[in-house]
Amino acid sequence: MPYDRAISYLRVGRYEHVLALHHVLPGWHDEPLARGMYRHLITGAGKSPGGPSLEVLVRPMRPEDLDALVEFWADMSNDPVVSGRIYPPTEENKRKWRSWVLKVHEEDERQVLVAETNGQVIGYILFRVRTDLPLWSPHRMATIYDLYVRPDFRRRGVATKLLAEALEAMRPRGVTLVTITALVANEPALRLYRKVGFRDLRLTLVKEL
Repeated sequence: MPYDRAISYLRVGRYEHVLALHHVLPGWHDEPLARGMYRHLITGAGKSPGGPSLEVLVRPMRPEDLDALVEFWADMSNDPVVSGRIYPPTEENKRKWRSWVLKVHEEDERQVLVAETNGQVIGYILFRVRTDLPLWSPHRMATIYDLYVRPDFRRRGVATKLLAEALEAMRPRGVTLVTITALVANEPALRLYRKVGFRDLRLTLVKEL
């Protein structure tokens, strides 16, 4: 994809095309003109079919955000389309999840990012750079575990911004391969991931006994 086409996407705010550039034109956003426009795009206002423009700040999680994130996780866990209800949000599971998030955050605060607008947290993304792989791989891998936006703020570009910031946070750590999972019934998530360049690789099957 030519560099001038990349700039044209930035000018019109085509989020999905901008994110796809990471995969087809490495280093394109290091050019001076692209750098400033790209940062404005992923941290500034955006428009989407879900509502009017929305000013969103994506930043690392703070300790005072954790209660909201626990409730977001519980909401996801209760949704059969998103989670399959494999891990119910019991009080014990909430405590365990909270402890795990704190551990991931302590490893690197940019592994847990939140979306904030008008002083309220409306979503988050959680990933982890994998250092626990049992076998050697030519890739340095990261896994995105959670991506959540409050229902009243969906379809307004928030998930796209969270995803973009997470991918950017992985770059300085040398990540070359990113994995993310979604239930086959979660069509909105699958559309988003495929749109920004993720491809289908593995199918997980389950059977109840």
